[in-house]
Amino acid sequence: MAIKEFKFSGTSRVGQPVQGTVFAQNKRAANKKVATLAERHAFRPLEIQQRDIYIYKVRHPNGKIVQGEQK
Repeated sequence: MAIKEFKFSGTSRVGQPVQGTVFAQNKRAANKKVATLAERHAFRPLEIQQRDIYIYKVRHPNGKIVQGEQK
Protein backbone atom coordinates (compact mmCIF):
# COMPACT_ATOMS: atom_id res chain seq x y z
CA MET A 1 0.00 0.00 0.00
CA ALA A 2 1.33 3.42 -0.91
CA ILE A 3 2.14 6.09 1.63
CA LYS A 4 -0.12 9.12 1.27
CA GLU A 5 0.49 12.73 2.24
CA PHE A 6 -1.94 14.52 4.56
CA LYS A 7 -2.03 18.24 5.30
CA PHE A 8 -3.22 19.40 8.72
CA SER A 9 -4.06 22.78 10.18
CA GLY A 10 -4.99 23.97 13.64
CA THR A 11 -4.41 26.64 16.26
CA SER A 12 -1.97 26.93 19.13
CA ARG A 13 -3.04 27.74 22.66
CA VAL A 14 -2.33 31.43 22.05
CA GLY A 15 -4.37 31.46 18.84
CA GLN A 16 -1.59 31.30 16.26
CA PRO A 17 -2.24 29.17 13.17
CA VAL A 18 -0.38 25.86 12.91
CA GLN A 19 -0.05 23.77 9.75
CA GLY A 20 2.04 20.94 8.41
CA THR A 21 2.08 17.61 6.65
CA VAL A 22 2.34 14.00 7.74
CA PHE A 23 2.83 10.81 5.75
CA ALA A 24 0.64 7.83 6.59
CA GLN A 25 -0.99 4.72 5.10
CA ASN A 26 -4.55 6.04 5.57
CA LYS A 27 -6.57 8.82 7.20
CA ARG A 28 -6.93 6.97 10.51
CA ALA A 29 -3.15 6.63 10.86
CA ALA A 30 -2.74 10.30 9.88
CA ASN A 31 -5.23 11.31 12.59
CA LYS A 32 -3.17 9.39 15.18
CA LYS A 33 0.07 11.04 14.06
CA VAL A 34 -1.48 14.52 14.16
CA ALA A 35 -2.97 13.83 17.61
CA THR A 36 0.50 12.84 18.86
CA LEU A 37 2.02 16.00 17.39
CA ALA A 38 -0.78 18.11 18.87
CA GLU A 39 -0.18 16.70 22.33
CA ARG A 40 3.58 17.16 22.09
CA HIS A 41 3.47 20.72 20.72
CA ALA A 42 0.29 21.96 22.45
CA PHE A 43 -1.98 22.83 19.54
CA ARG A 44 -5.54 21.94 18.60
CA PRO A 45 -5.94 20.26 15.20
CA LEU A 46 -8.90 21.56 13.20
CA GLU A 47 -8.64 19.93 9.78
CA ILE A 48 -6.85 17.03 8.09
CA GLN A 49 -6.99 16.61 4.32
CA GLN A 50 -5.36 14.15 1.95
CA ARG A 51 -3.25 15.94 -0.66
CA ASP A 52 -4.28 15.15 -4.20
CA ILE A 53 -1.78 14.15 -6.87
CA TYR A 54 -2.49 14.92 -10.51
CA ILE A 55 -0.56 13.09 -13.22
CA TYR A 56 -0.24 14.94 -16.52
CA LYS A 57 1.11 14.37 -20.02
CA VAL A 58 1.57 17.29 -22.46
CA ARG A 59 3.21 17.89 -25.80
CA HIS A 60 5.84 20.64 -25.71
CA PRO A 61 5.88 23.14 -28.63
CA ASN A 62 9.08 21.49 -29.90
CA GLY A 63 7.20 18.16 -30.21
CA LYS A 64 8.63 16.47 -27.11
CA ILE A 65 6.11 14.78 -24.78
CA VAL A 66 6.52 15.76 -21.13
CA GLN A 67 5.04 13.72 -18.26
CA GLY A 68 4.89 14.62 -14.61
CA GLU A 69 2.84 14.94 -11.47
CA GLN A 70 1.63 17.89 -9.47
CA LYS A 71 0.49 17.89 -5.86
